[in-house]
Amino acid sequence: MNESMREYRALGPLTVLRDGVLVDLGSPKQRAVLAALLLGRGAVVSRDRLMDAVWGDQPPPAAGTSLQAYISNLRRLLRDSGGEASPIQRVSPGYRLDLGDDAFDVADFERLAHTAQDARRENRWDDALGLSAKALDLWRGGLLAEFGDLEWVAVPAAALTETWRGVAEIHVTALLAKGEITAALGEIASLRSTDVLRERGVWLHMIALYRAGRAAESLAVFAAHTRAIGDELGLDPGVELSELQGAILRHDPEIAAWPRPPHWPGAEETREPAVDDAASIAMSDETRRAAPAPLVGRAALVQRIAGLYTADRIGTRWLALVGPAGIGKTRLAQEAARLAEEHGETALWVRCPDAEGIPAWWPLRQLCRSLGADPDDVLSIPAGVDADTARFAVYERVQAVLEAAAPLTVVVDDVQWADAMTAGLLGYLASVMTQPRLTVLLTVREEEACAATLRLRDALVRAGGDVLGVSGLTENEVADLVRAVADDLSPTDAAEIAVRTGGNPLFVTEYARLPASERAGMMPEAVRSVLGRRLDTLDPPVREVIGYASLLGEDIDVSFLARVMDRSTADVADCLDEAADERIVVWASSGGQPEFAHGLLREQAAASLAPLRRCRMHQRIADVLGDVDGVGATEARAGHLLEALPVADVDAVVRACRAAAEQASARWDSESTAHWYERALTTYESTVGGDADVGVRDGLLVAMLRANARAGRAQHVLDTVCSRLSDAVADRSGDTAGRVARTLLRAGGGWPWMSPAEEPGELHAVLEQAAVTFEGRPDALVGILGALAIGNCYHRDAEVPAGLLRRADEAAAAVGDPDAFADAALARLITYSGVASHATEQVALARRIAELPHADADVDAVITDSVITMAAFTLGDLESTVSHMSRAIVGSERMRLPVLRAQLRWMEMALAVWHADFDLAREHFRVAMTVHRQTELYVAGSGMLALMALAGQQGVGELVDEVLGTDESGRMDWAAATVAASPDNQVARLMAAGVATVAWTQGDEATVREMIEIWSNDDHPMFWTSLAQATVLADLVAELGLVDHAAGFLEYLAPFAGCIATVGQVGCVGPVDLALARLHYLIDDAVAGDAALDRAREVCTSALSPSGLLRCRLVEASRMPGGPAREAALAAVVEDARGLGLPRVEASARALRG
Repeated sequence: MNESMREYRALGPLTVLRDGVLVDLGSPKQRAVLAALLLGRGAVVSRDRLMDAVWGDQPPPAAGTSLQAYISNLRRLLRDSGGEASPIQRVSPGYRLDLGDDAFDVADFERLAHTAQDARRENRWDDALGLSAKALDLWRGGLLAEFGDLEWVAVPAAALTETWRGVAEIHVTALLAKGEITAALGEIASLRSTDVLRERGVWLHMIALYRAGRAAESLAVFAAHTRAIGDELGLDPGVELSELQGAILRHDPEIAAWPRPPHWPGAEETREPAVDDAASIAMSDETRRAAPAPLVGRAALVQRIAGLYTADRIGTRWLALVGPAGIGKTRLAQEAARLAEEHGETALWVRCPDAEGIPAWWPLRQLCRSLGADPDDVLSIPAGVDADTARFAVYERVQAVLEAAAPLTVVVDDVQWADAMTAGLLGYLASVMTQPRLTVLLTVREEEACAATLRLRDALVRAGGDVLGVSGLTENEVADLVRAVADDLSPTDAAEIAVRTGGNPLFVTEYARLPASERAGMMPEAVRSVLGRRLDTLDPPVREVIGYASLLGEDIDVSFLARVMDRSTADVADCLDEAADERIVVWASSGGQPEFAHGLLREQAAASLAPLRRCRMHQRIADVLGDVDGVGATEARAGHLLEALPVADVDAVVRACRAAAEQASARWDSESTAHWYERALTTYESTVGGDADVGVRDGLLVAMLRANARAGRAQHVLDTVCSRLSDAVADRSGDTAGRVARTLLRAGGGWPWMSPAEEPGELHAVLEQAAVTFEGRPDALVGILGALAIGNCYHRDAEVPAGLLRRADEAAAAVGDPDAFADAALARLITYSGVASHATEQVALARRIAELPHADADVDAVITDSVITMAAFTLGDLESTVSHMSRAIVGSERMRLPVLRAQLRWMEMALAVWHADFDLAREHFRVAMTVHRQTELYVAGSGMLALMALAGQQGVGELVDEVLGTDESGRMDWAAATVAASPDNQVARLMAAGVATVAWTQGDEATVREMIEIWSNDDHPMFWTSLAQATVLADLVAELGLVDHAAGFLEYLAPFAGCIATVGQVGCVGPVDLALARLHYLIDDAVAGDAALDRAREVCTSALSPSGLLRCRLVEASRMPGGPAREAALAAVVEDARGLGLPRVEASARALRG
């Protein structure tokens, strides 16, 4: 198959051709994504940079989802119909555009410009003329003209425009060399119109006119330029320009043949203006003047930091300094602290240590102590409340402590190592703290940023904070820095250091601190060897202390270190003093404890230890920690035992990791729980190997999977199950296969583990293979078939999941065990979770599961309560819905089940919609979306489904824009892009009603009709979205008077008379009978319509839905004959709709009034 040829054009408006055919790139935001990828030139462009390009510094909450839609759409547009690989590749932490053999006009232009410059330098005038002409032919305008005013384009665009001017000047020069004077004059006149003050352009214009025999005009150009720069800028012409004026006045023969060399002995070449030298010299001088030695090259960053402390500054400011290790982030933070103190603010410093086993809130404990607060009081978890409530209670206490201490500057150093709970707290503070005079400055190692750090960065940006990248120093700046540290530096040394260190200030400083004699002869391959040289200067006893200290972490507890080394505290302190003399460690001014001067010194001190000696030292530390009681001791001991392998006893390491996991679980720290179980499992498997006890291994594996599920890492659970189940199939291990597959039954809480927006993938294939492999093992088949049925819950053939469930029931009967019966019943419950046609069956099934005494009864009780909320709501039993929801919430909090708690937050929103408390509904929606994203449970479609539920009762407006990152004019562009990037079955199954609702609010009747047609023509079984989709679309059928569609929707909805249309737990549309009534009226069946309207009224009255009753009144009023009674009824609907906040109902009533 021949791959298609793509041609990317970024000079001028962004254009792409595929096999010569213009590609429609879609909306401006989608085009911006491609533009940013093109500027990456094949390098990875992070998701953050892409979102900055599309939305600037304030991306909406759902920016990630929208970005994915744009990426998917672009991938489809750029690949050919034969299914070749898309050039857009997913590479952490973002995407890259693989240009391969495709054409890119910017790259072609730069290549031609470079070769034209070479030809001009070598006086190859024919080549220079041809190459420059080809380059200029590519120039359709400035780089990405449509985005030219945006910062991320402006800088490269300015540089490329300078290159274009240089090429144009080469072209003029080549024309003069070829004797084509008239053509050269035309080109230079055109070029000068783009920059009339550019002296090189003036110079070429003058010499072209002179060679054309128009010396007087040439001198007039000089005079006009002299007046212009004198009047406007107060400057004189450059030396080269003045010399050319003199040469013209003298009619010097040297310029008669320019640019060709003179043809007679003794002639001198004419000096022409340099293109870049003047500008670069001016920049260099300005940098030197503005950058003092301690912060060489950091003038712009210091100015940005100083802006945080202006006299008119109010409120809270957030700033993150991002860059690699040693680049100078901490030094800039120290400058911020100094500026804060100069302006009368208290400056506090907390650090996030790089050590395994650090307990939650550790940096916050430092902060509390610095502010005079008791960390145990501020950070203690309230008793008798759920996990979310407890966490937010701690958040609010910390907020109160900070507000009371304002004005205040807090520096949080090395945020990339912050525990998840500290990162979450900082993200919360960024979103809520606006009033106190508080400055929070974070330093982040970009190469070590984790998911929690990236979420914190996003929260900071949304709060209006700044993220500043800290880059390396230039060669001149490196020389300045080294001179500030050592006064015996040669220019050769400076250049060599700049190349070797990449301008990293820390590495430069460490190198410069070496004696001059060693610098001269030392040729290290990496700066780490420089740090090793410094450590080698320590006496052996001091070096031993530093070695042990390096294994403890950056902060050194002298008393504990003395216990580990079995030496006196005074002896150890003396050694640390000697290390401080060599600036290996520094003593903190407060608290009296030392710390390493920087993390890389600690890392080098640890790395220089012999491997087995390092293991024995870790073992010794772990032994001492075994007798220590206190925060973090258990986790720290486990961490040191892991580092002590293979010296440490494997069973002891596994037991320590188990203990750390259990302690983390008691703190509601599910992330750490999963981490420690994973470390226990990997340790056990890697050391025991083929002799592993399957029961022990599977116990650790299942505990890890459950902890990850509790932590909300659903996707990680699915990936792990897929891998482990595949291994079990290969090993013919039915016990492991059954245990692992069972975790899938509960992985999604009350929802299927299979995302509605995904197609069956590798996990489905592995489950199918397992079902065949273990056909004779009913104990394994119960979990395998149950998980496979859930994974096929969206199958177009309803018999597929039904058949799998029957086989699971048969397997459970063969086993005859209550656990097996419960697993099979739970699989059926989850497969049909939220499906209206199974609502009655679900209630009975939940009762049956509750009656079975089985191992997972506690968790299953919460799951069944959660599922029943959907069934009871659909059946119109609001009392049962609320009862089961309340019980499920209590259970999810007691059992620490965040996925279920997130799903129940959606249900709280759906109930608020039903009761017409839209302010509460919007608040629940935002909280639910936030909590949902934190769980890794699939989000695809959930935002749109919830919006559809809200839109069924209230206009989408501002909420749509906030969540989707659109504006009023762009909502349909977003909807169209989402549909275009989705398979047809997903549009019918998930999106038709949501897109139709957005289209209806935008007056796009054609899209509404298209969605109705798509849904009507899709022969799919009922899913948890189906009843709501049909109800919303039926309402729009009535609005548009589409009589031809009425019968189909009536047939579909009739079995659900008396029910409420819900979108699972993520939304509520309203009574089905209201849609039925409108359809009956549409086909002039008044009797059936009146009966349906009465049923709708009854449901809304008994279940307390003011909005539903108001919509019933609107339909009733619309049926009344014209007259005062109708007018009064409609006027009352308008008034009540305004009071409830139902703009669509109000608008409909007004329209009926005429």
